[in-house]
Amino acid sequence: MVYQRNPLRTDNLLLIGAIYYQLQEYDMCIARNEEALRIQPQFAECYGNMANAWKEKGDTDRAIRYYLIAIELRPNFADAWSNLASAYMRKGRLSEATQCCQQALSLNPLLVDAHSNLGNLMKAQGLIHEVSLSN
Repeated sequence: MVYQRNPLRTDNLLLIGAIYYQLQEYDMCIARNEEALRIQPQFAECYGNMANAWKEKGDTDRAIRYYLIAIELRPNFADAWSNLASAYMRKGRLSEATQCCQQALSLNPLLVDAHSNLGNLMKAQGLIHEVSLSN
């Protein structure tokens, strides 16, 4: 109903895209975010949402490209940095993933996903002892 009242509101399109993402309807999520980007091409959150959907669809390379665009548009986008770390982890690019986690945490020290990603990275690199010592 909100969309029908004003289909050109990019915040509505972003929200609808996020709902489709939660419903695991990734193609619809991507479509709504693309629609918003046709109206407002610099909408970083749309790129982040599309990246999340592409990552879930298994196209990690495309997801990485979209996360990088989101970060270029909004360098302080902590969630995008954390999600980029997750995508790099999937590709085995652990050093880049670590840097992204650190950047996300420098922007938002309370970002749970970034802490979780960093812990998983340390575990993957055999640094689990360091994790337990830092607690």
